[in-house]
Amino acid sequence: MDLTNPYQAPQTTDTLPSEHGPRLFTPKQAAVATFVGSAVTGGVLLGVNAWRLGKPMHAIGYGLGGAAAVAVLIFVLPDSTPSGVSSGLNVGLAFGASALAKPAWESQPPPARQSNWTVAGVILGGLLLLAGAFVGWMLMTEGQKAFLPADSVEVPGGSVMHWDDVSEEEARILAEHLAEVGYFDPEAEAGVILERENGSLHVCFFVSEGSWNQSETRQYYEDVAAQMDDALFGTEPLHASLCNTDHERKAAVYP
Repeated sequence: MDLTNPYQAPQTTDTLPSEHGPRLFTPKQAAVATFVGSAVTGGVLLGVNAWRLGKPMHAIGYGLGGAAAVAVLIFVLPDSTPSGVSSGLNVGLAFGASALAKPAWESQPPPARQSNWTVAGVILGGLLLLAGAFVGWMLMTEGQKAFLPADSVEVPGGSVMHWDDVSEEEARILAEHLAEVGYFDPEAEAGVILERENGSLHVCFFVSEGSWNQSETRQYYEDVAAQMDDALFGTEPLHASLCNTDHERKAAVYP
């Protein structure tokens, strides 16, 4: 005799279709993460979507692509790039992230939406990661000289900044020489850096952004530098460059 209760609800199985697909980030979330955070955070969101859709190679590609885009914006674009161009590129990356995230939302069954709090956490983590990477890069490539030196010798019209590997006497010799040739003007304060690198002394003249590309500027500093012959510091080689306010050498003017 069949004792099965005819009024019992049928049992469900794992083979029945689910109401929603995997939980994914929306195109809008991908765009916001890219614009507010960086292409790295946008790439992370796209990579998570691809991974949950069973596309691991796409996920890896999105992560590497985001990192490459950030590297281009930081290290490839020149310092003289107008801020409007950089902002435009960032907006373009945000639209691109949105477009790449859109196909996942056309899949069936429709995916569930990720929380905005998760997006905020990814953005914060990405920004902290970029900040840590930047500080590490500064310390590895420039060390102490990534920052302006604290020691300086002042004369009327200017000062010569230097690190511990340059003596105060050497800085004073250069300061007095620049005052003598008229580079240091009491009516217009100027500053230079004197540093020692690979067995030679290097003078860094600070100039305004992009002026190192102007022939008149280069000619003026070449004339100033030409008067700083090696006799100032004996037999030790002497070099001079035009630098921006971040102490990055942009153009050599001597020898």
